[in-house]
Parts: sequence; structure tokens; C-alpha cells
Amino acid sequence: AAMHAGMGAATGETIDEAYIAKMIEHHRGAVAMADVALARSTDPEIRRMAQGVKDAQTREIAEMRAWTPAR
Repeated sequence: AAMHAGMGAATGETIDEAYIAKMIEHHRGAVAMADVALARSTDPEIRRMAQGVKDAQTREIAEMRAWTPAR
């Protein structure tokens, strides 16, 4: 609920910018959680999954930042 707060009133370019900003925030949270798993987990499967999440989300953050008009 908190992630999409404020998007309801957005329109046009504002909704696009709000969406990208919230998705970047969401992806950064996933990267932070993956970093914790990589630092603390000894389970190879969890570590593999966490590294995959970190790689994918970091790449997507870069893509979204490049798209953002206010770069």
C-alpha cells in the first residue's frame, strides 16, 4: 500500500514519473535485501538467487534511470 501511495492522483507524465520513481525505490529495496543475503547466508541456492536478484534489479534500475526525463 505504501509503495503506490500518491500515484492515484497522478496523470500523464506525472504518472510515468511517479511509476518510475516508485519502481526504482522498490528495486533498491530488493538489492539491499539481496546484499544482506549475500553477506550472511551460507546456503548456495539462496546466495545464487540473491545474486540473480541483485544483478537483474541493478540492471533495471539503470534502465529506468536512463528513461527518466529528469535524469
